Amino acid sequence: MEAELDRPVELVLTRNRSRLVTWRTDPDGQLQLRLDELFVDLEPHEVEAVADLVRERPGARARMRRVVDRRSGDLVRRMRASAPRLVARGSVHDLAAIRDELLDEYFTELAAPAIGWSGHAGRARRRIRLGSWDPRTGSVRVHRRLDSEDVPRFFVASVVHHELCHASLGDPPVVAGRRRLHGPDFRALEQRFAEHGRAQRWEAEHRHLLFGEQGRG
Repeated sequence: MEAELDRPVELVLTRNRSRLVTWRTDPDGQLQLRLDELFVDLEPHEVEAVADLVRERPGARARMRRVVDRRSGDLVRRMRASAPRLVARGSVHDLAAIRDELLDEYFTELAAPAIGWSGHAGRARRRIRLGSWDPRTGSVRVHRRLDSEDVPRFFVASVVHHELCHASLGDPPVVAGRRRLHGPDFRALEQRFAEHGRAQRWEAEHRHLLFGEQGRG
C-alpha cells in the first residue's frame, strides 16, 4: 500500500462489521488505514482499488464497492441469517434497490445491511419512527407508511441514507452522560446526500401525511 500511494501508511486491522474500510491522515502526513480483518490478504488489484479510493480517483467508489461485495459476501450472509426476517420489496418502493444505490454512491466502505419494512401503513399517526438502525443484527428498518404513492422515492431514500449514516459512524459519542446520536460528524455525513435539502422540505410540507410530532430515529 505504501508503494501504491507513495507515502507512509499505518495499517490497523479491525473487527468493524459495518464499516470495513476507513482512513485518515495524521498531522505528520502519515495515512492511517483501518481495514476489517476480512481484508488482511488483499490481492494486488484490490490494493490498487483501496489506494484509488484514498486518492479519490474517478470510478474508485464503484471498484471498491465490488471489492467489498466480494470480500463481505460470507459476512453479509451471516448477518442476514441472524437478523429478523425482513421484506424489502413493497407495493411501491423497493428498499433493497434504494439501499444498493446509496451504498454505491455514498457508503462504499459498508457491508450491505439487511433492510426491510416494519410497522403498518394505515393512516397518519402522531408518533412513528420513519427508520431505524439495529447494530446488533446489522439491519435497517423503514416504516411501512412510506411505502405509498403519496411518498416520493427520494424521500424514502433520504430515510435509508439517514440510517446508513448511523451504520457508517458506529457507536455515537457520549456527551454529558448522554449518547449524541446526531452530532456534527453525523450531520456532515447526512448532508452529503444530494437530495437532503429537498427531502427536508418535502417532510416539512407533508407532515400531515406521516405524523404529528416524532420523526425518524
